[in-house]
Amino acid sequence: MSFRIEDKYLVKKEDKLKILSFIKNDGFEEKYKKRNITSIYFDNKFLSMFEDSEEGVTPRKKIRLRFYENKIENLNFEEKI
Repeated sequence: MSFRIEDKYLVKKEDKLKILSFIKNDGFEEKYKKRNITSIYFDNKFLSMFEDSEEGVTPRKKIRLRFYENKIENLNFEEKI
């Protein structure tokens, strides 16, 4: 099972434009147009899934409803481990 790895970096304000310019000019493209995403997460009365997420426990479980652009008729139910 593979897990996503995230690295986060602090960026100085003066470097922000340089980074954005690099991304734009080096062939990067937006995968999705800008859109509103609504997610509703479910948990048990002990908030176990939330706590696992905050603590970085792997593997962990996530249950959510998600829809885009306020179109609730296109509701997605997702259960992920």
